[in-house]
Amino acid sequence: MGEGPMKKRWITLLAVVLLAIGLSLSATVILAGRGDSGLFDTDKLSVRVAALLGLDETVVDDAIKQARRELWDEGLQAKLSIYEAKLTAMVEEGVLTQEQADEKLKESLLKSKGATVLKKVASKDESLQEKFTAMVEKGALTQEQADEKLRWILAGKTKAKSS
Repeated sequence: MGEGPMKKRWITLLAVVLLAIGLSLSATVILAGRGDSGLFDTDKLSVRVAALLGLDETVVDDAIKQARRELWDEGLQAKLSIYEAKLTAMVEEGVLTQEQADEKLKESLLKSKGATVLKKVASKDESLQEKFTAMVEKGALTQEQADEKLRWILAGKTKAKSS
């Protein structure tokens, strides 16, 4: 009888020890990736590429960051195109109305991260985009405020929050 609870204690102790070892190894790996200077791998890559090409480190770092953003945007656009094709098929099959599909696509766009996507959607309604652009150029709104109001309009809100 005494053997059962004692065995459970040993198993629990062993699990705790293994967990502690796993966490310490994970922390070691994470900290080792930072190096002595605290630089992450992207920073190390920028430094190395800059040295090899004889360019300024900030120029290379900015280029790498821009390339990542562009790749992310391209991937997002591809996913949205697939989703839009699925919605179109559902409309053709009579599962959804065109209005329902449009609403689902708008919701998907709003949930996705990236002002690029919102700007592309807004460009479909050029007059709205032109109005916001003109307001930003006149100084009546900041670009951030215009983007926020645009998100509200795309979400079907009748009135944007006042900033």
